[in-house]
Amino acid sequence: MVDEETYYYETMSTPDMVSQFKFSSEVSPFTQSLMREYLKLREFYLKHRFSKDEQEYHTLESSINQVLSPIKYDVLSLYDKVVYCRMLYHYHYIQRDFVLGYKYASTLISLYEINGLNTYYKEVYLKILNYQMLCLFRLNAWNRYANLLEKFKSLEFEPSLPDINLLRETHYKYVLTHALNLCIIKGKFGNGLALFIDSKKLFLTLDTKHNSGYVNSIYYKVASLYFGNGQFKECIFYLDKLIYQMDRSGRPDLQIFARILKLTSLFELQETEYIFENIRSVYSFLARNKQLNKFQIEIMHFLRVCARLPSISIRNEMEQLRDALYVVAQDKFEQRPFFYFDVISWLDSKLSHRSISELISERGLGHRILYESK
Repeated sequence: MVDEETYYYETMSTPDMVSQFKFSSEVSPFTQSLMREYLKLREFYLKHRFSKDEQEYHTLESSINQVLSPIKYDVLSLYDKVVYCRMLYHYHYIQRDFVLGYKYASTLISLYEINGLNTYYKEVYLKILNYQMLCLFRLNAWNRYANLLEKFKSLEFEPSLPDINLLRETHYKYVLTHALNLCIIKGKFGNGLALFIDSKKLFLTLDTKHNSGYVNSIYYKVASLYFGNGQFKECIFYLDKLIYQMDRSGRPDLQIFARILKLTSLFELQETEYIFENIRSVYSFLARNKQLNKFQIEIMHFLRVCARLPSISIRNEMEQLRDALYVVAQDKFEQRPFFYFDVISWLDSKLSHRSISELISERGLGHRILYESK
């Protein structure tokens, strides 16, 4: 029920733009080496988000260690410290170490605030605040997350600033994203839906600008809120907006999980005929996009089997699926799908006859329970 963070337009917002970055001759060789590693990690992040296996993990680890070994942080210039922290934020986020990711994002914030950079580089300051919030969201730290969101909301911008309209739009995107995230992390799905409805008019202006990456991410969040609230037809309505959108360049990862969440919503609506008709095409779509990971295979198997079973026999299949996903979640390279769909909270709600909202309000998102229950 939790999607990846949204794509925001940055100076280097696509992998191709990152790889084409050219250095000025005035930049020192040392700074260039830091920048190259940062840009390499940034490009990797935009393409893949996380390291997918042991080999990729150790390749990234070896590469950054070669850059870090001669560095003494205390003697770095302010600019080099900023590049150093952004590099390490991206590295730790890619490697799923969200505690260290948060540490380096927080160091960046301190560098900007202590040296007054947040006054002159407002857009970059917004982005590094976003870094902090992404890590807190992953860590299920909703108290700190809520406090930081209030800080985010309180930011003001001088009307005379260049690109003030773009700055306000970026601020709005971040605030809406994280406000919805806070409702998800606390299980307050009704509140999240009310918030979206209140913001819908302004949000639709972004939709008309063809900002597909951001728009798709919000559609997925709203669909997730409806799913958590037990409104499965409304959930499917927003998933279809994403699935049938002509522009597939914005958040292709969400195309994968939108289909899985839609099948699960149809299962809740007991639309077994539709599941039979579409499960093969979804399976083919996942295989074609090289997204048939253990999580997806277990969910698809469950839905295919349960579509044929009487209701009285489904509980046993749900228990088996939860046990299987517990095993899957212990492999950190298989954990990414749990960020998109909180299947554990859904299964536990079905098995305990309690609402998803109730369970998340008590204990947090289900994927954290899995990782901490060793």
